[in-house]
Amino acid sequence: MIRSCFSLSVCGFLDYPNTLNYIHFQLQSCIQHNYVLHHSNFPQSSFSIAPTDCLRTSPRAICDLGFDLILMKLSSGLTPDTAGKYEVTGVEYRLKDFVIRVGTASQVTTAKGVIVEVEYEPSQVAVQSAQMMNEMMQMFFPQYAGNRPDVINKTSTEPYSALDTMYQYLTIFRRMRKKA
Repeated sequence: MIRSCFSLSVCGFLDYPNTLNYIHFQLQSCIQHNYVLHHSNFPQSSFSIAPTDCLRTSPRAICDLGFDLILMKLSSGLTPDTAGKYEVTGVEYRLKDFVIRVGTASQVTTAKGVIVEVEYEPSQVAVQSAQMMNEMMQMFFPQYAGNRPDVINKTSTEPYSALDTMYQYLTIFRRMRKKA
């Protein structure tokens, strides 16, 4: 059953999940890239992530929607990389306690791939639902079931948050960008 549509984009100002990569000019050794993401499931929030190689050490924040406007005021030191913007547009399905979002990832006008997001709604702790998620992926996508994201590989029982989802999207977008 189709529930609703969703949208996600990276590296740009768009409606919903979008990520904008800000590149610094003068503080090259101090500031790394900062990505701003939006997601249609969280319309009042912006997600700011400065990724590192490790999920735990990446500076991340949930900001008000106006965060993009603040960054635009810092144009002397940061500029948006609009050419590197990704957007995911797709459909959301429900299967009992699971929400499956399937979308096409595109950079400007070029389709880069398909992203499938699977969410198990009854649990807020990724470690507790890891086995259930693995079985779901094994059933529908057996060739990808072994590729477990960092969030599921956590050993602590900290609650799963929207920032974890955004970090996963950003990881996928960065891989797509490297392949290009």
